[in-house]
Amino acid sequence: MDKKYLVIGFVITFLAVTAWKYNVGEKDNLENRPDVGVTHESSELCTTPPCYFQKGEILVTFKKGVFKSYADAIVAVHGYTVFYTPEQTDIHAYGLKVPEGQENEAIAKFKSESTVAYASPNFLNLSETED
Repeated sequence: MDKKYLVIGFVITFLAVTAWKYNVGEKDNLENRPDVGVTHESSELCTTPPCYFQKGEILVTFKKGVFKSYADAIVAVHGYTVFYTPEQTDIHAYGLKVPEGQENEAIAKFKSESTVAYASPNFLNLSETED
């Protein structure tokens, strides 16, 4: 149960940082931004589609007990660039740069790894912009 809260905490923190970093703005403006993708499918983090995500970025968290060196090796094998890791050393979570348009393929690759607990697009936090 603690792992779930740590993962959720990581994701919420990461989404808040991403929203601040990209100065998200209103939903209507997002559809015109070339760096933002949209999905109309529901997921754990996207319960009310449409949901917007940062193109070329995914989030991956490894299961508890996986050594950081092993997690780093899995990321390296897939050839993606790490742009974010949390400061907590007991959580092996990564923000990864992937080729734009290949986010779903990259997510599927990580989900097929038995050591991965979670993989998703880097959804943008729009809660502050909604009226």
